[in-house]
Amino acid sequence: HFVVWGFVHGLALCVHKLLLSIIPSWKQEGRSMKPYNRFFSTILTFHFICLTWIIFRTSNLESVQAMFQQIFHNFDIGTVWATIAGQWKMCGIIVFGYLVIYLPQRCSYRLKELFYSIPIYGKLIISVLVLWVIIQIQTNDIEPFIYYQF
Repeated sequence: HFVVWGFVHGLALCVHKLLLSIIPSWKQEGRSMKPYNRFFSTILTFHFICLTWIIFRTSNLESVQAMFQQIFHNFDIGTVWATIAGQWKMCGIIVFGYLVIYLPQRCSYRLKELFYSIPIYGKLIISVLVLWVIIQIQTNDIEPFIYYQF
C-alpha cells in the first residue's frame, strides 16, 4: 500500500508542477497568496492527503474501495454533527488551530511579541495549561506508531 500511496502523491506532484507551468500566477505561496486562494488550496491539500491516507492505512484494496464508496455515495451529514457533538473538545481545538493559522500577520506578530514578553514563570504556567488540555482530550487507546506496523 505504501507504494500505491507514494505513486498517488508523486502523480499529484507532477500534476501540480504541470499546472504551475501552465498557470504562472499560481506560483504564489503562503501569505503572498490571495486569502481565498490560500483557503481553497489548503482545503484541497488537506482533503487530498486525508483521502490518500485511506490507501495507506487500510489492510487491502477492497477496504479502500468500500471506504470511498461510503464517503462518496453513502455519506450521511447527520453523522458529522453527531461526531462533532461527541468530540466537541477536539473539534474546538481544531477550530482554534485554524483560527490561529489564518490570523492576519500583524496579529500573529503581536501574539508572538506578547508571549516573548511574558516572564518565564508565566510561560511555564501557559505550557502546563496546554499540556493539561492535551491530557484532558486524549483517548484511552494508544495507537501504535504507523511505521511500526509494516
